Amino acid sequence: MKVHMLSLGPLGANCYILETDQKNAIAVDIGGDPEILLRLLRDSRGCTWIGSC
Repeated sequence: MKVHMLSLGPLGANCYILETDQKNAIAVDIGGDPEILLRLLRDSRGCTWIGSC
């Protein structure tokens, strides 16, 4: 499993992405710009399932 950290939104809130070897992912504490995060996961990482909490 891989853990990625991004700073999103005007306050630079930390968002964590947990990604499995099978390209499943969940985003934790999205905070700011969910559209940017979803696009990144779908385009760059090729994730097939996206969830958030």
